Amino acid sequence: MNTKLTGHGGDVKTVDWHPRQGLLASGSKDGLVKLWDPKTNGALTSLHGHKGIVMMARWNKNGNWLLTASRDQLLK
Repeated sequence: MNTKLTGHGGDVKTVDWHPRQGLLASGSKDGLVKLWDPKTNGALTSLHGHKGIVMMARWNKNGNWLLTASRDQLLK
């Protein structure tokens, strides 16, 4: 399946699949984390918690938590 998801204002640096649902989390140079539904090719929400490039976004094994790391030296 090839799907193009557009919406970030900068290069995407990280993507992770939710372990139990068909959701993606992405982090970008624009400092945003976006949650996506690939079935609709749309962003569900944008998380505005970082002031730097988001370098990593990972779901925990249960999918209850999403950890993000940014060049602003914060983990959220």
